[in-house]
Amino acid sequence: MISIITPILGTKDKVISFISSLLEISSLEPVKLNDIELIVIDDGSELSLKSTVEFFYAAFLERNWSVKFLRNEVNQGRAYSRNKAAKQASNEWLFFVDIDNLIQPGCLSNLISMIDKNNEPFVARANVRCWPALTKKSNYLHYFDSRYLGNRYKDSVTIDYRYFASDAFIISRTQFNILNGFDESFRHYGCEDEEFGVRLKLFNIRFLFCHDALLFDNDSPTLNRACERMVPYAQYSVPLLLEKHPQIIDSILFPLAEKQTVKAIVVKLGLSILVYLKIHQIIKFILNKLDNKKGVRVASFLYKILLAQYYIDGYLRRKKNG
Repeated sequence: MISIITPILGTKDKVISFISSLLEISSLEPVKLNDIELIVIDDGSELSLKSTVEFFYAAFLERNWSVKFLRNEVNQGRAYSRNKAAKQASNEWLFFVDIDNLIQPGCLSNLISMIDKNNEPFVARANVRCWPALTKKSNYLHYFDSRYLGNRYKDSVTIDYRYFASDAFIISRTQFNILNGFDESFRHYGCEDEEFGVRLKLFNIRFLFCHDALLFDNDSPTLNRACERMVPYAQYSVPLLLEKHPQIIDSILFPLAEKQTVKAIVVKLGLSILVYLKIHQIIKFILNKLDNKKGVRVASFLYKILLAQYYIDGYLRRKKNG
């Protein structure tokens, strides 16, 4: 029925947490889950994770499930890894899940229910959230979690293609092959998701959100990492995306940065001055200091302004390097 595909570039701890959680929820599902396959693809981790995955083989056999381990000896990127794993899948439905997203009870059975109820081709995002206890303590995690679809939609609905993300989504292998998988030319952080979403729309494949397919992000995202990622995202990935699909400029993260209107030029100039004066680093320092302050709630727009400055940082590097 479902092949779960999860790429990993890291340590065995993440693999252990992910697989342990998956096996644990199998006994908590409302219906018995059959024909479940897990494919772990190691994208060039320093130490091979094969033995870590093999440790769980017996537990999968007990459930009549299967597990496969694949490895890239050299890091090839998420798009390449997902495409490679999809070719090895035994089942018709592919559930792509980031290794940090822990599958919760009811997730798989609700996805299966969605499959059974829909006769026409579709792709569906699952409901990834941050752990509730952490969002109460961290201002940034509160903001980060507010961006997830589960905070916007309280039911399973049809959603806009611009919300496509590959952190947890299900698609039939037939449709995945029609789309030719992920575009492997995206080697830096970001935009392979947006590009995939564009092709979903071009092929008129319905895009759904499955609210009851819950996963928790076990990675504890940080503001520092978000800022760091924004630079290569703007420097390398966005221009490649717009080169392929210029019509989606209004749907990207910071469209004003890529336009030449009077408003766009003024905004870019203002943000560029802030970056030149390193104001973005000062704001990041202050927001990090306020992150766990009891009784202090940081307004969302401050995070948006900060990330916009780091985007402009990447944009300026792109222009400088031609």
